[in-house]
Amino acid sequence: MTTILKTIYKFQDKFQRGAERFIFRHPYFVFLAMFMGMPIFILIAVAACAAIITFPIACFFEGL
Repeated sequence: MTTILKTIYKFQDKFQRGAERFIFRHPYFVFLAMFMGMPIFILIAVAACAAIITFPIACFFEGL
């Protein structure tokens, strides 16, 4: 069990260091992704979920 946890922590630490290195090498890309890309992605996800929920309801009422 401890070996599995150590492996997970080691992978997590390696991923964290890689992400920090990427952020420091590409600050403008990260800025654009965080402050422009994420809000657009969230709006698209909300619209898709709303369509998935309302489409079966609309189809049900269309048949009445």
